[in-house]
Amino acid sequence: MGDLPPDLERLRTLETWLVLSLKRVREQIAAVERLAQSQRAPQPSMGDLPPDVVRLRTLETWLALSLDRVREQIAAVERPVQPQRARWPSAAARSAVPPRAPTPDWGISSAGIGRSVAEVHRGDCFTGGNRMMLPISAERARAELAGGVQACGVCRPDNVLNRL
Repeated sequence: MGDLPPDLERLRTLETWLVLSLKRVREQIAAVERLAQSQRAPQPSMGDLPPDVVRLRTLETWLALSLDRVREQIAAVERPVQPQRARWPSAAARSAVPPRAPTPDWGISSAGIGRSVAEVHRGDCFTGGNRMMLPISAERARAELAGGVQACGVCRPDNVLNRL
């Protein structure tokens, strides 16, 4: 038996044909065995079926195996498609540090608790990273410095910005 049809309607038709054929073969086997026990002369077989038990048993086995395959295929077609569950990320992915945002060229730290003024910082300043630092452009950093905002005493952005 080659590939089975993919659609349920044809599979059901094939299943019905196999069930009926298996029934006919089993009836013929029973008839041949009864005839052998009664020691009567053999009668003609049922149409296209062989007259001997050995070949009938072979047909019975083939039909039963084919019927099993068809029923398995029917079950597979009728089974609802299960959505793929999201897999857990690998251990390496779970332990990996999330990617950092790119470091801005310039930033301004907001005045926090206990700090009365804001400061302009270079983007890589370690003191600006301890507080919330808003990324800003070089033009805005110059404008903030010109407007009276203090420059960080560690990274000295005023020295660099005045040279640009």
